[in-house]
Amino acid sequence: MADNLNSLEHLEREIANYHSKFHQSSEVLDDLAQVQVNFRDLVQKYQALKSEHQEFTEYINEAQTEFAALQAESKSTIDQVVQTQDNFDKSFAELETTTCKNIKQALETLNQRFLNLESTTEQRLSQCQDEAQQALTSLQTQSKYAVNKIDQAQKKFNQRF
Repeated sequence: MADNLNSLEHLEREIANYHSKFHQSSEVLDDLAQVQVNFRDLVQKYQALKSEHQEFTEYINEAQTEFAALQAESKSTIDQVVQTQDNFDKSFAELETTTCKNIKQALETLNQRFLNLESTTEQRLSQCQDEAQQALTSLQTQSKYAVNKIDQAQKKFNQRF
């Protein structure tokens, strides 16, 4: 019986642990949503910068001879920004995919463990109930047997006297 109580306490601790992990996973999802919002703002800012760059490029074309050195430097910088943006987009997409996949796997694992834990707990509870019922039945049988023996002994005793 003590083993069953220890097992139940252990199961309760596991459930609390899984609940904590689930809560942490939810916080990670919230953080990921905030990153996505920040990324959208960054894209808008990038689009605004890109638009301004186009206007600047037109101005440079009008004064190309005067600003030739500046134009080459700007192009190099723009290429770096575009490459950096492309690298960031790729890294972010990979991070998002991996994070979503990991969270889904963790949730599936957590759900499966919870179902297994629930099933095991129900089986153990049923087994404990069956054992208790068997013990009660055994005690009742022994009690009836003892009462019968006492009745027989009392009858024999009464017959003698």
